Amino acid sequence: MSQNHYQVLGVPPTAPTADIKRAYRRLATELHPDKHGGDRHYEERFKAIAVAYGVLGDADRRAQYDYQLQLATRRAEAQHRATAEAAAGGPSVYKMPGNPAAAPPLRTRPPADARERHYQ
Repeated sequence: MSQNHYQVLGVPPTAPTADIKRAYRRLATELHPDKHGGDRHYEERFKAIAVAYGVLGDADRRAQYDYQLQLATRRAEAQHRATAEAAAGGPSVYKMPGNPAAAPPLRTRPPADARERHYQ
């Protein structure tokens, strides 16, 4: 199912219960299978509307559903960030974008000369 329950009923997530009930009744009378000769398409849509109203019509179930939507959104955003980091060459080092392996090495002092090298 590509739509969430709010999209099925055509209401925003901030809609009050009265608006959800009004949208359910309007869609139920409009898409009832008996009104369309038992067409499968209308039957499936009617079932989806009934399930959506069953969840959004109850305050406790709606709160739980909203929490699940919020978690799914966070997971999708984290996945998107991980994909973007992988495309950029891995996680950013020191919060600097780009591939750290491609950057020139940092020099903290000049290279050692012959006197500092300890050869035997």
